[in-house]
Amino acid sequence: MICLGQLLSILFFPFKGMVKKRQERIIEAYIENPKSVSDSEAHMILKDLAWKEYQLGNFDEAKKYSNELLRLNKIVDENWNYGNAIHHAHTIIGLVSFENNDIISARNHLNKSSKTPGSPQLDSFGPVLILAQKMIEAGEIEPCKKFLKNCKKFWKMEDGKISAWLLEIDNGHIPQMYVYQ
Repeated sequence: MICLGQLLSILFFPFKGMVKKRQERIIEAYIENPKSVSDSEAHMILKDLAWKEYQLGNFDEAKKYSNELLRLNKIVDENWNYGNAIHHAHTIIGLVSFENNDIISARNHLNKSSKTPGSPQLDSFGPVLILAQKMIEAGEIEPCKKFLKNCKKFWKMEDGKISAWLLEIDNGHIPQMYVYQ
């Protein structure tokens, strides 16, 4: 028996390429002239743009895009991407802070990244755990525990992973938390 999700993905598969091309056009337009893109369109693409810049090592650009995403999150009508914006923007800013050896700021953004109402993606696949992993490996135990406990509030399909990681931490071990990147 085909479940509803499978049926929808079959029905909408032809549109996937169109959506991706539209997003690529918005990204190109935004890079060329941010004012040429509506706030709601920018809100939709800034997460991906920030991650791309972070992965390229362009930390100032990644942080700039993340801060703009947080600004837009306050003025664009709340939508399915609202929780993603909070989580991803603060994760990226925290990673940039970590790379710059600003552990206090990284700790603050790790916490803020977990203060999200969730989203369809976060509720299902969970949070991005790169910052939490780096922080716990740097000895930031309590901030990571707080982060994980906050994530448990929205991550509906975590299937006991968080409890297992917290138990590992309490037993003096560093769990390998990479699940969704």
